Amino acid sequence: MRVDSEDGATGVTAGPDAHEWTADGLRDVLAPLVGQSRDLVLAVDDGPAMSIWASAVESFTRALAESGVFGDVTVCALGVDDSGRAVLRGSDGGGPPDLTGSGRRLLLALTDAVDPAWRWGGAWASLRELGAAHSVAVVSPLSWWPACRTGLDLHRLRLKVSEPGAPNHFYEWEPQVDVPGLYDD
Repeated sequence: MRVDSEDGATGVTAGPDAHEWTADGLRDVLAPLVGQSRDLVLAVDDGPAMSIWASAVESFTRALAESGVFGDVTVCALGVDDSGRAVLRGSDGGGPPDLTGSGRRLLLALTDAVDPAWRWGGAWASLRELGAAHSVAVVSPLSWWPACRTGLDLHRLRLKVSEPGAPNHFYEWEPQVDVPGLYDD
C-alpha cells in the first residue's frame, strides 16, 4: 500500500517525517484477509538508508499488529549477504523466522530498495524463491516517482488470485494497468 499525501480513507499520512499508519486504515485495505487466521512476517530492510523511515516503520508495524487481521506478527531484519542476495535475520541477534509450516504465513518485505542488491537483482531473486511457497509482497515507503528513480525496473500490475494469501506462483497478472488513486505516468 502506498499513499502520497494525506488520505483520510486509509488513515495514512505520507512523508519520511509524517507517516502515521492506523490499525483501522490497514484493516480496510486488508479486508480480504480478515478471518483467515494468517500469520505475518514483516521483514524490514536493515540498510542504512532505511533509518530515515524509522518512525514510519514503527507506526506501520504497530498498526499491523493492532489491526487484528493477522494471528502473529513477527518482525525480522531483511539484509543482504556477501553474494548480494536478500536474507532474513532474526531480531536481536536471533535466528531468522521459521517460514515452514501451514502455508498460512504471509511475508511483507518493507524496503526502500536503495541497496545495490535490489538493482543487481539478487534481492529480487531471493524474494522470488520465497514466493514459490509463500505469499510475498514488497512494501515501499517511497512513492511511485521516487521509487522509479532508484534504478529499478518497476511495472504496475493488476494481480488476481483465487484465494487471498496464496503463494505468489498462483497469481495471475496483467501488465501496465492504470490503478485508480495512484499517481500515473
